Parts: sequence; structure tokens; C-alpha cells
Amino acid sequence: MKKLLLLVLISAGLFAARYPIVAEYYFMNSCVNAGKQKDKMIGYCACTLNEIEQHYTLNQFIQNMKTDKEAFLKKISQIAIPKCINQLAK
Repeated sequence: MKKLLLLVLISAGLFAARYPIVAEYYFMNSCVNAGKQKDKMIGYCACTLNEIEQHYTLNQFIQNMKTDKEAFLKKISQIAIPKCINQLAK
């Protein structure tokens, strides 16, 4: 868990439109723990978070998750998977 938080803190300069660090931490924690190979998920989840932050404000993200989570997750997948899938191979 400390490694995950450290990764989020170190990558702070890499993201243009950033969410608060607490939101990033919880996103990363949830995303990484969703995969079978957690070490490979870190890069993928960081890339996905970056894509989400570039396309949605935090308020938009929260509202979309509340309104229609399934449709929003599908939209996020269409944005992030083509750009981030290569992170799983590392």
C-alpha cells in the first residue's frame, strides 16, 4: 500500500489536470486491486487515471458514476484501453 501511495505522489508531476491526491489514491487502490497481477496493474491504472483526468473533471467523474455507472465505465474503457493496454505487458 505504501508503494502505491508513493507511486501516486511521485507521478504528481505527470498529470496535467489532476484530481485531489485522496481521490487519486482511492482510484489507484481500487483499480490495482481489481486485477489478478497487481504489479502489472499499477502502470495500467496510472495511465487510465491520467486519461480520465484529461477528459473529465472530478465532479463530472463522480456525477457520471452516480448516474449511469455501467455506461460511464464503458466510455472510460473506450478512452483508456487503447492508450493503456500496453502497460499490462510490462
